[in-house]
Amino acid sequence: MLKVALPTKEEAMRTLTMTAFLLAFFAACGGGDSTTAQEGEGEESEEGEAEGGREGEGEGEGEGEGEGEGESESEAESESECEREDCDDGVDCTDDRWNAPSCRCIHTIVPALCEPGEYCDPEEGCIETPPCDEPSDCPDRGSEDGLCLDEGCDLSTASCTYTIHDRDRDGHAPRRCEIEGGDDCDDDNPLIYLGAPERCDGEDNDCNGEVDDLPELGQPCDGRDADECEEGVWVCEGGEGESESEGEYDDLYCNDFTNDSRETCDGLDNDCDGEVDENFRWRDPETGSQRELGQSCTVGLGVCENTGNVICSVFGESARCPVSPLPAESPEVCDGLDNDCDGITDNGPPEVCDGEDNDCDGETDEGVVNACGTCGPVPSEICDGEDNDCDGETDEDFGGTSCGVASTACIAGEIVECDCCDGLDNDGDGLIDQNDPDCPADDYWCPTSTAGAPAVRQSHTAIWTGSEMMVWGGWGGGSPLNTGGRYDPETNTWTATSTVDAPTPHWLHTAIWTGSEMMVWGGWDDEFNPLNTGERYDPITNTWTAISTAGAPAGRYSHTAIWTGSEMMVWGGWGGGSPLNTGGRYDPETNTWTPTSTAGAPVARGSHTAIWTGSEMIVWGGADDSGRFHTGERYDPITNTWTAISTAGAPAGRYSHTAIWTGSEMIVWGGRDWDFIPFNTGGQYDPTTNSWSSTSTAGAPVARTSHTAIWTGSEMMVWGGMDNGRNLINTGGRYDPTTDSWSPVSTADAPVARGSYTAVWTGSEMLVWGGYGSGGYLNTGGRYVP
Repeated sequence: MLKVALPTKEEAMRTLTMTAFLLAFFAACGGGDSTTAQEGEGEESEEGEAEGGREGEGEGEGEGEGEGEGESESEAESESECEREDCDDGVDCTDDRWNAPSCRCIHTIVPALCEPGEYCDPEEGCIETPPCDEPSDCPDRGSEDGLCLDEGCDLSTASCTYTIHDRDRDGHAPRRCEIEGGDDCDDDNPLIYLGAPERCDGEDNDCNGEVDDLPELGQPCDGRDADECEEGVWVCEGGEGESESEGEYDDLYCNDFTNDSRETCDGLDNDCDGEVDENFRWRDPETGSQRELGQSCTVGLGVCENTGNVICSVFGESARCPVSPLPAESPEVCDGLDNDCDGITDNGPPEVCDGEDNDCDGETDEGVVNACGTCGPVPSEICDGEDNDCDGETDEDFGGTSCGVASTACIAGEIVECDCCDGLDNDGDGLIDQNDPDCPADDYWCPTSTAGAPAVRQSHTAIWTGSEMMVWGGWGGGSPLNTGGRYDPETNTWTATSTVDAPTPHWLHTAIWTGSEMMVWGGWDDEFNPLNTGERYDPITNTWTAISTAGAPAGRYSHTAIWTGSEMMVWGGWGGGSPLNTGGRYDPETNTWTPTSTAGAPVARGSHTAIWTGSEMIVWGGADDSGRFHTGERYDPITNTWTAISTAGAPAGRYSHTAIWTGSEMIVWGGRDWDFIPFNTGGQYDPTTNSWSSTSTAGAPVARTSHTAIWTGSEMMVWGGMDNGRNLINTGGRYDPTTDSWSPVSTADAPVARGSYTAVWTGSEMLVWGGYGSGGYLNTGGRYVP
């Protein structure tokens, strides 16, 4: 009894997969079972080949194929005559199928249907696998019952294994292996099996009984030459000039060895299409018309015209007209002929301003005289009150006859400077802006550049370094900021301050200038928490250094800060909802804080003012939770003591006012009372006599609050803010304490009305910047020359 072992599940699955593939292939192609029948009759020859070599197999196959062809016809005829049988052989490990063409059952062993350690016996089913130490211990099933199995021994399990015989490893068993569905008529050649692609090689590759049965053989074909003539046929071998087929058979050749080429203009049918020199035409470059070979052709225009007949070119690549234009007689003249052969008669040269009809159009000097009716270019406009360029306008090249939007104007026959704020010598007289007598010498505004300016903001700070205005922080329309910029009025340009190591965003904070650094401190953060932090900014290195918080005053906003020359002193303000009367002195040399005494200090307050006299800090005014103050104190940092200021003759109590130091007096002005009523009053305080004198209201600016004030060295200038109707204003006034008199600040070209902005004095100009206006937050400003 023949036994098959399944040493491993993996081998069993491979055997099952191969068997299923072969069965599906033969079912699709048909004839698989007739081939098996052929091999059944020629099986003895196949087995002889297995023992005796290739020659025996060739003879066996030859006989088997011949008989097989006869049987196929017979089986085809009998297919409808036989009845389908029940093919179940009762063995659980075989695949049982009915083969209609051969009218019989086919039983294929499926080892995978047995458990590990068992093999499939075609009669008894799954039985125990024989043990083995080497392949010779296993029963030989190489030819038994047409199974064609190769035995082996799996040493890992010491059990016999059997695989379907496939000598050339092409996935197809020999035809004699009928139980395995063999369909390979040459098991020594992997290119030969039933259904393989037929090749042009003298073999029956697809095992259909015919050799080299390719459909292209003998069909007309065109070789590798450039013509379109099919002068050869497809063959299985070629010689010189052979061409490879474009089909699936890479051994086919076309035996067209002719040397025909593409059509050329030479009187021959080069491309074998029955036409000679077809499609060769000459195209007239002037008209675009085409002429056939032999037809007349004309070249040249006017007196240069010449005629010939179209012929082939020298190398046959095109057609040509074999004549050249005649030479031109002369330049174009007004004689009714095309003398210069350009296709236009009497077109003449371009008209020139010489009193002649140069272009033969019957007119003289047309289109060449200038707007003033003379030859040559139009005269240039000059500033003389005349229309020099004859365009109907007078002095238009100089901005008009009065100053408007242009930088210059022509007034009374002279070019005058109109833009007195751009730093340019617009009228070319060597004088710039206010140094030019055409510009006002004083009381005028110039805008600050917005190119590179910091983002819009309010409640920020600004200081003057001696050459630049530095602004920093503030509220930016949704959140506080930690950005800033440095403005140079000489160049009207901005430079951004670094944000590397910069303070966290602050607003309603303070800033002072030490002479080398800007120090910012306190204010609100982005969650409206009062801060007691700050930093020092060095504009030379564009870097920030943190200020110590050890011993620093409590966090606060709307406080004051002044520079004594060696210390920054901060005092008062609001901290966590309550006003404060505490403060501190910060020494940048030691990065340390010293508290200010509270003994005799002013009552707690915010929105007050503070100035430095050179020896004392004077605080005055402000408000607490219940009202506003008209009181103040003088603080001596050397003795750490406070001295009360007289209230006799002092201005009415107020907050959000301004205060400046003249060098001998403190002047306070403006602000508002507890009912938000603004003032246009103020007072001058003399610390030497501890006495007050009021400021005049004659000619004073309208009452206001949230404005700014600066000291020029001789005058106090107030500007902007909010009036009694809570309207933003852009007016101001200049107060001379010596004469107790006011003069207005010009509103011509002044910045838009605003509040919560900043102002600094440069030594010659007042710079205002930022804040909020009627249209929202601002990043614009102005320079006022008093």
